[in-house]
Amino acid sequence: MDPTTKRRVVDAWSLACAPSLEALQARGATASLKTLSMVVKNVHEKGAGEAGAKYRSLKLSNAKVAAAIGAKPAAMALLAGLGFTVSAKPTDALVIGADFDAPLIGFAAQQLIAAAAAAPPAAPGGAGAGAGGKREAAAMAAPSAGALEKMSMKQRARHETEQRERQARAAVEAQRQELLRKLAADKKARAAEGWSASVVDKSDGKAMETFRGKFGEEPAG
Repeated sequence: MDPTTKRRVVDAWSLACAPSLEALQARGATASLKTLSMVVKNVHEKGAGEAGAKYRSLKLSNAKVAAAIGAKPAAMALLAGLGFTVSAKPTDALVIGADFDAPLIGFAAQQLIAAAAAAPPAAPGGAGAGAGGKREAAAMAAPSAGALEKMSMKQRARHETEQRERQARAAVEAQRQELLRKLAADKKARAAEGWSASVVDKSDGKAMETFRGKFGEEPAG
């Protein structure tokens, strides 16, 4: 990878994907990291051309994929940052085109494989199982003021931690929705005759840069 391409790829990863990876690592989402590393590695190694179409599509209806990726806003945001979009048909799939950014996908595969290897063992029973899953489910209901007063210091600290985690997940989900919105706008612009490197965001009338418009075309070879 030449220096210019490497700089573009690192910048793109840092902007669109690194925060999501950090969120998954902070949550100890080992199953998500392993699934993501496998998905991105397959796209990088086997996703080229028509023969690679099956490796560029991810069915969210699959129970394992739904638990490891569909239920994790940070995982969805990371894939969106790499170029995955929600398929119009079928609607339960995430797909990436045959013209995916190979240098970025290759770099992402390296980062995810390393993160998955460094992650602690997954809890028995899969994502969301065990005491951690039960605590997260129980935290969905906010305790009353009276209940808070009866909590021990340890329980209050746990409650505050869970609140911060929910807020972090909400922020990641907002990031995912924004990425998907921009990707959809970029796709629409590409389909239009004479599309340019930037399109107009109808929500505020400002120009929105596309990925290639910001980071440049991938060098030949």
